[in-house]
Amino acid sequence: MIVRATAGTVGGCPYREAMTTAGVHVHPAERADVLADALAEVLARPLADPFVAEVVAVPARGVERWLAQRLAPRLGAPGGDGICAGVAFRSPAALVAEA
Repeated sequence: MIVRATAGTVGGCPYREAMTTAGVHVHPAERADVLADALAEVLARPLADPFVAEVVAVPARGVERWLAQRLAPRLGAPGGDGICAGVAFRSPAALVAEA
């Protein structure tokens, strides 16, 4: 499951213009490669502030490494420069602790 927290308005809420809390995007799927492709599409749209990192929840360091390698060719410069930058991978426990 991909969970993406975004700053600004909460998407999908009828009162989203008035809300300033972080939003969470959840993408369910049975296969990890499908989730990675969906995440690459989401991360391809940059945030308004280029110095803010995208936060992605991962269950383990191995998943973090695999996901970074999977995302690298699809993010960055046109033609795929092989760099996955501006993404902060956090464990679910770390996300709860930071909240």
